[in-house]
Amino acid sequence: CTCPASRNPSGTPYFKQLDDRNRSLGCPLTTPLSCDDPQNHSFVKLEKFTYFTVSKQDVSNTSLESCQEACARSCSCKAAFYSPSRSYCSLQAQ
Repeated sequence: CTCPASRNPSGTPYFKQLDDRNRSLGCPLTTPLSCDDPQNHSFVKLEKFTYFTVSKQDVSNTSLESCQEACARSCSCKAAFYSPSRSYCSLQAQ
């Protein structure tokens, strides 16, 4: 498992491996999200991966843009998973 290689406009990685020797520990954000500064948030697009979750904030029959907007409006949203084949959006708080 590796961290997404995406970087912000200043070149800082969005994620950093918690422990290079134990990659299963994950990749926390290098800069915490803040509800006080949502205009500086952006989405990192990840493709060709599998993720299973059960969320109370699922949206059906929606577009990618609507999914992103729903996440951006919710202070608790940390990620939005979108399935174009199902027009399905899952908002994640963790």
